[in-house]
Order: sequence, then C-alpha cells, then structure tokens
Amino acid sequence: MTPAALSSLPFPLTALFAGLFALLSTVFCALVLMAVIELNGAADWMLWAIGALLVGGQLLHFYGLDPNKGATAGRVAGIGANLIAIVGGGVVAILRFHSAA
Repeated sequence: MTPAALSSLPFPLTALFAGLFALLSTVFCALVLMAVIELNGAADWMLWAIGALLVGGQLLHFYGLDPNKGATAGRVAGIGANLIAIVGGGVVAILRFHSAA
C-alpha cells in the first residue's frame, strides 16, 4: 500500500495493529486449546487434524489475499478451516470434560 493510500485511511496504524493482534490472538487461542485437549488425553489423530487445519487454513488465507478482489476462495477456505479447527477443538475439550465428570 502506498503512503498516499495509507494517509486516506482514518486510522492506518490502528488498522494494521488490530489486524496483527487478531491473527496472533486466533493462533494463540488455537494453540492453548490444543494444549488443553492434549493434556486431557485426546487422541493423537485429533491433535494432528486440528494442527493441519490451522496451518492449512493460515496458508490458504495468506495465498488468497488480494486487495483488488476482496473475499477470494482462498481466504474463505482458510477462514473456514480455522473456524472448523477451533470449534472442533472446543467440542473435543467439552466432551473430554464431560467424560471426566
């Protein structure tokens, strides 16, 4: 993005840091979730599936970035993979808790 385009945004640096924080917090949340379900005895294949979805989703999202097109198929697929991984990991954590109670 050119400096002229950046100056046309109302809060260019805030937008940049908000985006970076969102990515970091999503990844951090997913890693903590993986640690929780691993510590509670989830099967290895579940952890591999969640990890593969997270990494694959991030890569798809990255390769789908195109400022001229908006929501590309890669971005949508990447977001979907991350969402499936986080929701699936959450369900596994809840089920592990329920089975232990």
